[in-house]
Amino acid sequence: MQEQVFFCLPGESKFHHWIGDISVYSQSQLNLFLDKDVFLIKPFYGNELYVLNPTQKKSYSIYELPNIKVNDVLNLNLTLEKNQPKADYISYLIETIHLIKNNQFDKIVTARKFNKSIDKPLDISKILTELLQSYPNAFITFLQSKKWSNWLGASPEILFKTSNKQWQTVAVAGTREKHTVENWGQKEIIEHNKVVEYIHELLVLNNIDFSQSEVKSIAMGNIEHLVVTFTNATNQELSNNKIAQLINSLSPTPAVSGFPKSKAVNYLSSKEIFDRELYAGFIGPVINHNIDLYVNLRCCKLTQNQISYYAGGGINSMSDPESEWNETNQKIELLQSILEKK
Repeated sequence: MQEQVFFCLPGESKFHHWIGDISVYSQSQLNLFLDKDVFLIKPFYGNELYVLNPTQKKSYSIYELPNIKVNDVLNLNLTLEKNQPKADYISYLIETIHLIKNNQFDKIVTARKFNKSIDKPLDISKILTELLQSYPNAFITFLQSKKWSNWLGASPEILFKTSNKQWQTVAVAGTREKHTVENWGQKEIIEHNKVVEYIHELLVLNNIDFSQSEVKSIAMGNIEHLVVTFTNATNQELSNNKIAQLINSLSPTPAVSGFPKSKAVNYLSSKEIFDRELYAGFIGPVINHNIDLYVNLRCCKLTQNQISYYAGGGINSMSDPESEWNETNQKIELLQSILEKK
């Protein structure tokens, strides 16, 4: 089976197509790949780093994409996975909110997996084109691998990027419907502040000079999020070792795990009824020494008869379970509206 990735960086109008074998390394070896043209893949859990070393590199305009088929490389063409009932997810949220109110956590980012059967082949080329046209500021990917089968995504969230020795990372959290007239609610502001504080403290701890933007809103589809951007404030050069250390400390951020982070990740591992796999990990290329890593959000796993969507939300003491359920549906809808278009 040919391992490959199609990807389009935000603001671009072409798709890169890289073909090559995917090898596994330790996350601690990340620094070895920041000077090479590679595509990096880090699952949410564990310390394994996967690297696609391209033996072929092509590029296509959105009108030139080849016919791309979903391959069931893991023999996944099986009966449809059952979905977690709404009542069970609500109970999980209630339990989580209770723990937060009892000061066990400041924040937990719960997630759910929604499976949908399909009865005809997906036109991946058409889907990629529509994703690019609908979400031009997202990082759009279609990955085929022996380990994870087929993954499609359109992520709005930068984990870490560099360009000509300039670097950038962001704190993204809080969700509401786009064009909401009222000010952001306290629940969303507090949720976002936790992520901002974590990244701020991490940069200070690593003696990195940085500039921090004002809080803004970014939109994707029918929803919007709070965002703060961190960039370098001086000409301080970061070594590959320092960059790798920073990336490994950032992922997973409290925006997709919770806080305290290690405790939150352990809680999610014990409570969630599915493996997040590549959801909320990071993916992205290194091209000509420029790093473009994104948190793998707004994504789904594909087989020939099933789409598995992944979505989550930040839970704190002010969360309302019904609203959190609705938020995951809104996030799923961003991909579902294109993949299941009649």
